[in-house]
Amino acid sequence: METPQKLFNVDRVYVKKAVFEPIDAPKVFREQMKSPEAKVELKVSNNKLEEEAYYEVIIAMTISGKIDDKEIFNIAVEQAGIFKLLGFTDTERPPILEALCPSILYPYLCQVISNLLVLGSFMPLHLQPINFDALYQQKLAQAKEKTDIVV
Repeated sequence: METPQKLFNVDRVYVKKAVFEPIDAPKVFREQMKSPEAKVELKVSNNKLEEEAYYEVIIAMTISGKIDDKEIFNIAVEQAGIFKLLGFTDTERPPILEALCPSILYPYLCQVISNLLVLGSFMPLHLQPINFDALYQQKLAQAKEKTDIVV
């Protein structure tokens, strides 16, 4: 029996949503500026598209920038991609959609956020690399822990 051919393809990468809000502009630019502290929230999601073997993967990141407990900006970006996964089993697909695809999208997300900040007259923010494989393994461990709880 022949093993089905597997195909992984990045069909498209795009910005699904981008919101930048400077708080109290232009006054915020007139004050002494230090490097802001950033509170970052990240969410990864995916959904199957109508076309066979196509999936949309989205990394949503929100960032709140503060200096001395004063909020100076908010950013919300959804970086998305359309991926073709052909010939993968139900157990092979999740790590691709939740770890590999977000790893491909993350540099684009970082670039969009940096550009928004610079265009908004703030210093670019250097976002740390994210190990999406580790996040996926952590998610699996948490799900297993929930199912292991005996009542």
